[in-house]
Amino acid sequence: MKSRQRKYFPSRRGFTLVELAVTIAIIGLLATFAFLSFGTAGEDRDATMVQSAQASLQTIVSQGAARMDLAPKDLRDQHPQQILFAIQAAIGQTAGQSGGVEFSQSGGQFVMTIPSTQRSATFTITDTGDVQLTGLSNNFTGYQPLN
Repeated sequence: MKSRQRKYFPSRRGFTLVELAVTIAIIGLLATFAFLSFGTAGEDRDATMVQSAQASLQTIVSQGAARMDLAPKDLRDQHPQQILFAIQAAIGQTAGQSGGVEFSQSGGQFVMTIPSTQRSATFTITDTGDVQLTGLSNNFTGYQPLN
């Protein structure tokens, strides 16, 4: 018996232009979906940091008022620097390791800033001691506050 060699495309070497174009289009689509999926990951991370900071600030106000035997309103009005120092200590800002978050006090409000993304959140302490998110920077596009 004589063996037959199969020769489907004996002169073809490499890929055709159509095959390359389809491959590049598929890679482009996958890259687009990956970018869109991970594009909001930074905002989601920062939104989580805002919620965590609000909860920490709420705990600091509640415990501080109880320990100092003051109404939360009096703690807010008479000792804002102590609240600021406590939240800075809670996030490690006073030790120089803030994890990319900074807190400052402006009037009766506390401002959390994330320098790496230029996002910020403003918190207000009500007379009853509730910590409310009263403002977000424009760099938060899809975050909806829980208040």
